[in-house]
Amino acid sequence: MISSEVDIRENNIFDNDMWGIWSMSNSWCNVSMNRVFRNKAGGVRVGYRAAGKEFSPSIVELNKIYDNIGLGFLDNVRKCEVDGRPSANVDLRKSYLKSPNSLQSAKCLDNEVHNNKESENISQLNFAVPYCSNCRKKCEPKRCGKCFTAVYCNKTCLEGHWSKHKKLCKVLRGKASFLITSMKRVGGDGMIKRHAKSLEEIGPKFSPPPPRDGRRFVVKVQSSMPETDLKPHTLLLYDRSLELYEEIQSKVIAKLVQEFGIQCERQVAEKKLFLHCLFGKNGQPRLFINEFADFLKW
Repeated sequence: MISSEVDIRENNIFDNDMWGIWSMSNSWCNVSMNRVFRNKAGGVRVGYRAAGKEFSPSIVELNKIYDNIGLGFLDNVRKCEVDGRPSANVDLRKSYLKSPNSLQSAKCLDNEVHNNKESENISQLNFAVPYCSNCRKKCEPKRCGKCFTAVYCNKTCLEGHWSKHKKLCKVLRGKASFLITSMKRVGGDGMIKRHAKSLEEIGPKFSPPPPRDGRRFVVKVQSSMPETDLKPHTLLLYDRSLELYEEIQSKVIAKLVQEFGIQCERQVAEKKLFLHCLFGKNGQPRLFINEFADFLKW
C-alpha cells in the first residue's frame, strides 16, 4: 500500500512470501480483527505517516499476529508498544528520516502478538543421516569430501566403503548441490557501502580469498528489494573477501532464501542465507543445499 487509504478487517492473512500486511509511504490503514500468521518477512509493517491535524494516525487493533518468520509488528516511526507494554516482537527503531517529530506512529491497541521470530538457519535440509555409510553405527558427521553427503566414522570406514560409494558419489553430489552456470559481476564498492555498520566488515582487507582447490567455503546469498527492476529470483552471492560478488538468478536458491533465510538489518524485505560453496574445475561456484552453513555476523 503506497499513499493510499485502506481498511483491512476480519481476514486470515498467511503464507505470503513477504509481510502479511505492509503499509508504506504515508499511507493510512485500519488493520483490525485479522489473523496474520506464517508470513515469510513478518506480520504487520506500518510505514511513516506525517503528523498534523489533517492526518489521522493508522490503527492496528484487535489482531492476532503470530508464527511469522520475522517481527510480528513494526512501526517505522517511533518506539511503539503492544497493549501498553514493550514487546520483544516489536522493532523499537526510529525512522530513518531526519525529522521524526514531524511523523506519527500508528495506534496499537489490544493486539495478540506472539511467537514471531527469525529462523536463524535452524531448519536444515539434510540428505545425510548421522549413521556411518559403512558400518551403520551412529557417528559424528564426517562427510565424503566429494559429495559432502555420505557420512563415515573415520577414514578406515570411508576407504572400506569407497568401492560401493564411488558409483553413487557423483549422483549424490548433484542432488546435494546447485551449480551456478550464469552470473554477473557486480562492480564498484556498492556492497561495502550498503553493508550494515552493526556487522563485521567485508572486503579483501578482512578475509583471504576463497580456496580454489575443491575445498568448501561460506558465502552469503541475499535477496534483492522487491521494488527494484531486476529479473525474478535475482540474488546477490558473495563471500566475505568479495572475491565472489555476483548477481545470479535462481528460482531454487531464491526459494530457499525466502523460506529459511533471516531478514537483513534494514528489516524491510531482503533476506539472507549462508551456504557452503566450492569452485569447480571450470571456475563456476557450486552451492550446497543439503545443509546450511552456520549463521555468521558479516
